[in-house]
Formats: sequence, C-alpha cells, structure tokens
Amino acid sequence: MDILTVNTGSSSIRYDLFRNRKRVSRGKIERVCTKKSFVLENKRVEKVTANTFAQAAKVITDRITQPDIVSYRIVYGKGL
Repeated sequence: MDILTVNTGSSSIRYDLFRNRKRVSRGKIERVCTKKSFVLENKRVEKVTANTFAQAAKVITDRITQPDIVSYRIVYGKGL
C-alpha cells in the first residue's frame, strides 16, 4: 500500500511516499509562487516551474506513482 503524506506551508510543499510502511521517497518544493522555485528530492536539487501551488502539486504527481492514500496538513497564516 502506497501512502503519500503532504505538508503545505506558506511557500513550500513537503512530501513523503511510504510503501509497506517504509519511506521510499522524500521531497520538498521551496519558494513556490516565485521564479526561484526548486525541488529537493532524495538529496538532489532541481529548478522547477512552480508559479502556483497547483503547478507545485503537478511537479509532485509527475514524480510519484499513484498512491492508495493521501494524508495532508495545511498551515494557514494568522491573517486569514
């Protein structure tokens, strides 16, 4: 069973993919909504286009297999 965990912050998305209780992939997209977005996955850095959170999510889904379960956490700022 594949489980994808996602943690969304104000300018980043962190994710882990677990298969049979073992982490098989870990990554994060930093500087979402800027022209300097990059992904750090399994200790490799790559510049990506993530001008929106939807584009950042697409970067993630292009990199992993379809999980059986998705767990997510969203952090909102005080002003919202």
